[in-house]
Amino acid sequence: MYNTLESHKKVAEVLADQLRRNLHVDVAAYNQEWQSYQQSTRAMDYDLSRAGWIGDYEDPNTFLDLWTTNGGNNQTGWGSAVYDRLLAAAADVDHFVTDPGFVLEHAHDPGALKRLLDAVRSDTEPARHLKSMSELRMALLAEAERILVHDEFPILPMYVYVSSDMTKPAVKGFYTELLGSDGKKRPNLRGIHPLRDVWIEPARGAGASSGGAP
Repeated sequence: MYNTLESHKKVAEVLADQLRRNLHVDVAAYNQEWQSYQQSTRAMDYDLSRAGWIGDYEDPNTFLDLWTTNGGNNQTGWGSAVYDRLLAAAADVDHFVTDPGFVLEHAHDPGALKRLLDAVRSDTEPARHLKSMSELRMALLAEAERILVHDEFPILPMYVYVSSDMTKPAVKGFYTELLGSDGKKRPNLRGIHPLRDVWIEPARGAGASSGGAP
């Protein structure tokens, strides 16, 4: 099932064809308008349904927290107590440090989490402590990601949206890279270019036109 859009139709038809060819599963792609599509997905009245998400912020959590049990965007019927606890731990690392038992018991790589826990507890210098906390948080999110796309598969990522842009050399303030507070450049992953920061650089030697209004 897919909602109305030509690109959604193409992906659904290719997927149905591949399932027929390779797994001998009889699949038909079918379309619903947006409101009907929303009703069907909320009622879980489907076998396979497309969905897409664009990250609101540059962090794994912008995708991972979609799939918590009974979450507002989780229309799969899937839930995992371990997954939920991992995301809760990543959201409150301080609490996890004081009570890591459940997560460690169910982690895929408890040894790695224990080493990061020890680092958090031993690194008392503020900058090092913050770095250790960040590394521990990312390890917790990686554990959750493994459950989602390696162990249980309630969703199957298909493709990543790509946007292509062309700008003339005189257009400034349109950046493919951003300069962080640490002085390092990183990709502008969200492709956001606020118009208030975009300007046209006048050509050299350009002046007021002769005659007429400026």
